Amino acid sequence: MRKKLVVWLLLVGVMGLLIGGGLAAAASKNIVGLDIPWEPFEMVTANGQYFRFDLDVMRAIAILEGHQIEIKNIAFDSIITAVKAGKVDIGASGSTITADRAKTVDFSQPYYLSNQAVVIRKD
Repeated sequence: MRKKLVVWLLLVGVMGLLIGGGLAAAASKNIVGLDIPWEPFEMVTANGQYFRFDLDVMRAIAILEGHQIEIKNIAFDSIITAVKAGKVDIGASGSTITADRAKTVDFSQPYYLSNQAVVIRKD
């Protein structure tokens, strides 16, 4: 069941990014800025290879659209600034969509929903 959910979320994410214009059609190579490592969404192996969920989504989109991507590891706080400045084409680290952020960047449809909670004792 969990595998089906992950596959479904991946497909919804890919479609959301494609419909939302996540990749520029005229570009043959897109630079993707991510904050690595941020487990479980981005990780780096001992030999420096980047992998996990956000990277898989971006690689799947690139394959579907016939684009090449270059992964650039940048600090999370710099991702939106880097997109706005044209230093990266896409920011793909898990980012909460807020009204303030949406004023300056074009978000895709969410491809992962995080339900966070605080747990306390009844007493």
